[in-house]
Amino acid sequence: MEIHEELLCRYILSHLQVLPFQAADVESKAISLLRDIQAVIQDMERSDFEMVEDIITLFEEYGLDAGVRHDF
Repeated sequence: MEIHEELLCRYILSHLQVLPFQAADVESKAISLLRDIQAVIQDMERSDFEMVEDIITLFEEYGLDAGVRHDF
């Protein structure tokens, strides 16, 4: 098992160098998304359904897949 883990780690590390973004960019976008979601949740004017819709929209704006459960 240790051999497989080591090979997997080497594979991942070798491909991390070719990613089109930096780790700091990912962290910054994640924090921005969380702040945007927090603003949606704190808005008491929205219904629960509207909150879900707005959060799904945020996910899409950030290039994240909301999954098939939302396809209705």
